Amino acid sequence: LIILSTGISTTTANMTIAHENIAISRTLPLRPIEESDLTPKPNIIMKKEYKVSGMMCGHCRAHVEKALNSISGVKATVTLEPPVATVQFADGELPLDVLQSVVNDKAGEYQLSE
Repeated sequence: LIILSTGISTTTANMTIAHENIAISRTLPLRPIEESDLTPKPNIIMKKEYKVSGMMCGHCRAHVEKALNSISGVKATVTLEPPVATVQFADGELPLDVLQSVVNDKAGEYQLSE
């Protein structure tokens, strides 16, 4: 594959390439940069709730919440009544077994379920 020529103007971009005995030329229109192209797109945050068993007091709740919030891209709020962890995922949902492993390692024997 050989690039024979390239070019760009204020309205188009073009390229000619060759491979063996075949040459292909393409010209594509360019569009002006718009304000929306320069504005960062908001992250889509996914939110999910998990039941938490094994919590008996506010300290238990705080341990589970702290463990979940130690995960990059996760923001969690844990309540005692009802025993629920509301988890927001900024970088895509994580599997339950990953969340459970972090809770086991950092908070103790609390069980998360969907």
